[in-house]
Amino acid sequence: MDITTVSIIVFMSLTLTAFAVGMWVRDLLFAGGGGAGSAAMPRRLRRIPNVFDAVHAKDLSGRIDQGFERLVLESGAALTSTTFFLVLMLCVRSCSAAA
Repeated sequence: MDITTVSIIVFMSLTLTAFAVGMWVRDLLFAGGGGAGSAAMPRRLRRIPNVFDAVHAKDLSGRIDQGFERLVLESGAALTSTTFFLVLMLCVRSCSAAA
């Protein structure tokens, strides 16, 4: 292995170790002292507003946008509509490059 590969491996190892230690410290400081983590601290849960809460659009572009939002929401995918659109564009791009 050359020095570049070794330096990248060392950098990634140190970064992941620092991230793990940071998460461990955060868990110790903000767990609430109950030992069960987030179960010790009651949290207020709110439902995230979605397309069904919005007023129906009157113009064509708004109806297309809301229709796509509903499609993504009803598909059950754990993605936002923007992420779903980008994944769709990536699939189209890879299929067109393969053809």
